[in-house]
Amino acid sequence: MKASVKEKDGVTFIYVDGHLSFENNEPLKKQLLEMLKTRRRKYRVIFNLENLNFVGSTGIKDFVKILKDLNKLDPRPRFCGLKREFRWMFNAFQGRKKFYMYEDEIKAVESFES
Repeated sequence: MKASVKEKDGVTFIYVDGHLSFENNEPLKKQLLEMLKTRRRKYRVIFNLENLNFVGSTGIKDFVKILKDLNKLDPRPRFCGLKREFRWMFNAFQGRKKFYMYEDEIKAVESFES
């Protein structure tokens, strides 16, 4: 699992690719936190997960913890391109602060304007 970043029109797009597994969570967390530290204080972030593959329950708890920590940002990040399994997982584990989930990047970007 790896992450890459693209910036466009004041929005930071983070593309997460690969397979979800326990071994990949800690390096991903460090990579994401390092990327976000270098950004402006108030920033708009969209995680595009369309190329992330679900391969079983290994690592889900840690992955959700990372996402919950990121969901504390202001403004909260948007998530798009979630496959059915990830959408279910996000809904099941989101807690009090709901994840903002969208079908595609366009809708996710538009949500920052409303």
